[in-house]
Amino acid sequence: MKITSLMAAADSRSILEVKKIVNEALTELGTEIEEINLFFNALPVFDGIKSDLMKPIENSLRSSEGVIIYTNSYFSMPGSLIEILFEHMSADHYKDILRGKNCFLIVNAKKGDPKRAVNILSEALNDAGAFDSVRLAIDESFISAMAKDDEKRLMVERSIDDFYRMLRQQRRHYIPKSPIAFENPMPFNEIPAQKPIEKNNDNTYENLIINTPLEPAPKEIKAPDISKPEPEKSALSILDDKFSEAQQKDIQEITKFFAEKFKEPEKEEIIPTIEPILPELPKTVSKKTCRQLSQSLIHYFKSSKSADLDMIFQINITGEEEFDGYYEIDNHSCQYVEGIHLEPSITVISSAKAWQDILKGKLSSQKSFMTGQIKVRGNFVLLSKFDQAFDFGKN
Repeated sequence: MKITSLMAAADSRSILEVKKIVNEALTELGTEIEEINLFFNALPVFDGIKSDLMKPIENSLRSSEGVIIYTNSYFSMPGSLIEILFEHMSADHYKDILRGKNCFLIVNAKKGDPKRAVNILSEALNDAGAFDSVRLAIDESFISAMAKDDEKRLMVERSIDDFYRMLRQQRRHYIPKSPIAFENPMPFNEIPAQKPIEKNNDNTYENLIINTPLEPAPKEIKAPDISKPEPEKSALSILDDKFSEAQQKDIQEITKFFAEKFKEPEKEEIIPTIEPILPELPKTVSKKTCRQLSQSLIHYFKSSKSADLDMIFQINITGEEEFDGYYEIDNHSCQYVEGIHLEPSITVISSAKAWQDILKGKLSSQKSFMTGQIKVRGNFVLLSKFDQAFDFGKN
C-alpha cells in the first residue's frame, strides 16, 4: 500500500516531529510512503497554464491509495504552498487526481486558529472528490506538551490508527449526487387548466368526474356445449373394426406374453434391524486456561527475532478469566510476571477469549487491534514486534 506525503511546512518543528511519528508507525505497518516537498518543488503561481513541475506530483498522487498533507496556517488561513497546489489541481487535466482518495490533514498554527484552516482545506478536498478522513490541528507548543502529557501522543497515534484502518478497509464518506434533471418540469405555481363543468338542458352535467373505484369489466361467459359427445373407442374396439377374429386372438396372446415378460418382480419386504446405540465415551482433552497459556508463551520466545528489542508488554485480561501480567523483553531474553508494571511500554486490554485466540496463533495482536477486538494504550507499533517475537502456533 502506497501513501503520498505532501510537505508544505518544513520549517515547523511540531510538523517535523509529528511527521516522524507518522512515518515510523505507517512504515512498521508495511506502508510505502513517497514524500513530495513542495518547498523544493517550487510550483509557480497558477496562471491557467499547465506546469511541468506538476508531473511528479501527478504521478505520485495517481499511484497512491492515500494522501497526507502537512501545512502551516497563518491567521487561520492555509499556507501559500498548499493553496498554489490546489490552484493547479483545479485545471481540467488534474480534476480527478484526488478523486476517491482518503486524506490525512495535519495543520500547524503559526498564528491564529488552525481549525478554520482545516475546514478550508477540507472543503477544497471535497470539491476535488477526495475524503478528509482524519484531521489533526496542532500549534508550535504541541511538541513540548506531548513530552509532558501522554494523551497528546496518544491523540497522534489514534489519528494514525484511524487513517490506516480507513485505507485498509477502503472506507468512504457519503458524497451527495447531483440532483436529477426532469424533462419539462412543471413550476409549482402552474396548474394545468381543466375544462369547465357545463350544465345541460336536462339538468345533467358534462365533464364531471367522480372518483369512484373502477369495477372490472364483466368477462364474457360462453354457454357450455350440452350436446352429448361421442363415446371414445377403446383400443380393442378399434381392432374389432379392422382385424378378423383370428388376428385379434393372436394380438391378445402377444400382448399377454410381453406383459408377463416385462412384469416387475415383487419387492421383498425388508425388516429393519435395530442396532443398540452405545454411549460415546468422553474424550480426554488437555485444555489450558488463558492464564496458563499466557504463562507458557515464554517457552516459545524467538530470541533471534528480538535483537535490540526492549519493552514491557502489559496485559489486562477481563471476562471469563480476570488477571494481569506483563512480558519483560530485553534483547534475547523474556520473562512473564504476574501483576501490573508501573511504566509499561504498551498495555493491551482484552477479553480472555480474544487474548486466547492470539496466544494460540489464530489471530495476530496487530490484526486484533485493527479489527477492534482488543484495546491498546501506549505505542501500538510494538504490537507487530510482539507478534514476531513468539511462535504462537506451538503454544
